[in-house]
Amino acid sequence: ISVNEGEARMLSGEWNLRKAAIAIQAMGPRIIVVKRGEYGATLFTDDGMFVAPAFMLETALDPTGAGDSFAGGLLGHIARAGTVTPHVLRQAIVMGSSLGSFAVEGFGLERYDTLKAGEIRHRFEQLHALTNFETAGIPW
Repeated sequence: ISVNEGEARMLSGEWNLRKAAIAIQAMGPRIIVVKRGEYGATLFTDDGMFVAPAFMLETALDPTGAGDSFAGGLLGHIARAGTVTPHVLRQAIVMGSSLGSFAVEGFGLERYDTLKAGEIRHRFEQLHALTNFETAGIPW
């Protein structure tokens, strides 16, 4: 199930998103995606949680279509992969975040008229770079 923060809270009766996800899972869905707008999205599964940031833009013109673009990127990536694994789900969340960020760059979905595959790949890689770090060498 894919819901925004408000929907997750209303559906579950819980304010805390982690508790909300647990309550929603108890209703049946095993995979919960909570869209958090300009803050990204959080994936909840039996394997744990994954948080993907939104791509920070200098100018966001119109949020119309961002949530649907996110969902399309998420589901499109899963369909292309042909499997639902934790790895694919994490990639799908980032792909959704990437595509949602393009939607707000124009009014409605006009940005998609000029969008090229290379731009999508570049944005996906930029999001990966924002969240990728090494743990080797940390003096514990």
